Amino acid sequence: MTSTTSTNGPVPALGPTGRAVLAALPGVAACAGVLALAAARWDALPDPVAIHFGGDSADGFASRTTGVLVMAGICALAAVVFAAVARRCPAARSMYATAFAVPALLACAFVMTLLANADVADAHDAELPNWQILFPVGAALAGAAVGALLAPASAAGGEASGAVGGDAPLSVGLRAEETAVWSRSAAPAWIKGVFTALIAAGAAGLLFDVEELAWVGLPIGVIGLVMSLLRASAGPKGFALGLPLLPFPRVSVPLADIRQARVRLVRPVRDLGGWGYRSMGGRRGLAFHSGEGLCLELTGDREFLIVVEDAESAAGLLNDLVARSAEGER
Repeated sequence: MTSTTSTNGPVPALGPTGRAVLAALPGVAACAGVLALAAARWDALPDPVAIHFGGDSADGFASRTTGVLVMAGICALAAVVFAAVARRCPAARSMYATAFAVPALLACAFVMTLLANADVADAHDAELPNWQILFPVGAALAGAAVGALLAPASAAGGEASGAVGGDAPLSVGLRAEETAVWSRSAAPAWIKGVFTALIAAGAAGLLFDVEELAWVGLPIGVIGLVMSLLRASAGPKGFALGLPLLPFPRVSVPLADIRQARVRLVRPVRDLGGWGYRSMGGRRGLAFHSGEGLCLELTGDREFLIVVEDAESAAGLLNDLVARSAEGER
């Protein structure tokens, strides 16, 4: 397979640590900026401080220490999440754009909040006009542009979504009298950790009355964690994706619908239109990150994709079962 290198921007291809550092830099810088400003204006900040504004005036408050730590903690959490994603897989340019845009938006919003509190005797007197939301939005757009520009080149073998291995169907050598079942978690442990962290952040938002954090962290965290707990299995009945011990949610692909199973490089955005469980045209599947995955070629020119560990064993087992079923029908 021929090796090619894409040139996403001025930054050369990076290893896992380099990708993680690049993706984490904006969040770390945002965290440091918030802490530096808070330290410089500490005596000018009231206690408590206003942390939420509605109708130009303050309507949410927290102690000075708690407010600053929550702001810095959210920025630090963004750094950890994006570093984990970038370290695990060569991410697309859109991921780096997001990794720069989100901290830029957060930093701008938090800096404006701190400045609105500075030099007021009572946090209830702090004001932040609604039109000033344009500043964080502008910062996010600028951050996205910088992130897209700095996205490192990615070295990839062959076609971006090509098959792994030769043309011969994979096999585990299943004999006629044997039966077997394959099962793996549909998501690696680090994905579960990311969604757990989002749930924790959402819970902190409830605890410290930061509604925006709760509204974002809890729904995304809970839905993502449930999806990450799904298990993929292959056996005589075909392929299935579901939660252990629960009848739903569940996705089943009958053995009769499978023409061939193979292993290929799966990239969520390009192949499925995004992360998580997706359906796009005649293709559907589950992917939390780019990587080697199981590809089921189905009847009716359909495909099912899933990024999962030990995809080669699953493909070999399903191919053996499909061949056995075809021989039995003769």
